[in-house]
Amino acid sequence: MLKIFFPRSEFSKNILTLVSGTVVSQIIVLALSPVLSRLYTPEEFGILATYMSLVSAIVIFSTGRYELAIILPEKNEDAINLFAIAFIINIGVSLFALIGAFSFIWFFSAASGVNPHIIFWLYFFPLFVFFIGSYQVFNNWANRNKNYKSISYYRISNSLITVSSNTGLGFLKTGVAGLFISNLLGNIFAIIVFWRVLFSEIKPLFKFVSRKRMIEMAREYKKFPLTNSFQAASDMFQINGIIYFITFFFSQAVVGSFSYTVRILQAPMNFIGGAIAQVFYQKASSLKNNLPALSRLTTSTMKRSALISFPLLIVLLFAGPEIFGFVFGEKWKVAGEYARILSPWFFLDFIRATVSQIVFVSGSQNKLLLFSVISNIFLILAMLYGGMIAKNIKDGFVVFSCLQSLNTLYILFWFHSISKHKILKSAVE
Repeated sequence: MLKIFFPRSEFSKNILTLVSGTVVSQIIVLALSPVLSRLYTPEEFGILATYMSLVSAIVIFSTGRYELAIILPEKNEDAINLFAIAFIINIGVSLFALIGAFSFIWFFSAASGVNPHIIFWLYFFPLFVFFIGSYQVFNNWANRNKNYKSISYYRISNSLITVSSNTGLGFLKTGVAGLFISNLLGNIFAIIVFWRVLFSEIKPLFKFVSRKRMIEMAREYKKFPLTNSFQAASDMFQINGIIYFITFFFSQAVVGSFSYTVRILQAPMNFIGGAIAQVFYQKASSLKNNLPALSRLTTSTMKRSALISFPLLIVLLFAGPEIFGFVFGEKWKVAGEYARILSPWFFLDFIRATVSQIVFVSGSQNKLLLFSVISNIFLILAMLYGGMIAKNIKDGFVVFSCLQSLNTLYILFWFHSISKHKILKSAVE
């Protein structure tokens, strides 16, 4: 079926290669989701979601965003220095996370009112930061060299270890601890697989790494930590910010239902959208001096993404609650109601995410940051309305979905526009 949407070309072949591995990983996740939803409660998924939202807030800065620049240099000798910079920063941030986690546990946890499960797992906080940050570095190196098989191996390993551990520990009645252990094991084993596959490719280039060249590369691509880090933090807040507000205004069960909604709705993004986005970035980088071709690539990618995600939108709008209740159990029916409300935004955001790397190619990060700030203002207003005025999270989601859909639609028109016009700034200036 994918060949209908992606005719034969190098671009399409790369997407299909990446998707083939992602298919397996997502089948594993989706096939066992009905089992996991019966082994764990919404409250337990809510605790994990709150914890991982804190991890992701730190991971954004764990590589200095230099991992995104790895794909841009023409020479591997320069790219390997960016690889080294990102990895060193990741180690440093993980160590700071270790100090911060232990300091919080020793001095503030007793009076903080934070869930005791989260307090205990703060000891492992630096490990989550390090392994997820490492994945980002390896992933972008593999993308640079079109090594999509390695990315597929990582995703399959991560899904297989995580979900199988979740299931086994769930049957052992380990509760929320099972979710934490499984996620950590999945990240550790998947990184080992990634490293083993890429090591022979990277090892010969280590001789080109030097302090002097790393400093030069850090300066040349300084826009990534100085601008894109704020962009990424703002984007992160669009999902995690909702979790923070729900945690404050509502129960952990609501957090769990929302996080499960996001998990299911993002499956298509992980399944196909992520593959399209990675291949698009690599291809768009090679076409940055050929604007007609870049424009055609951007337009065709948007159309294909819309065709792929539109059926899911229709299904969720008409039968979201019923499907969630039947597949995952009656206690998850409310997650289907959230999915119905948020599906228009997820549909448009799916399209946006597949071509969002156009801003790195065109050097338009500053303006995208403005759009992201506007999105977060909409989020805050919607969540305050749902929590303080309506006192109903569904009403907050309705306002949020409408505002974000309009904003995302405007961003898509902007992406199409910048792909057609002369690029005035380089991505490294």
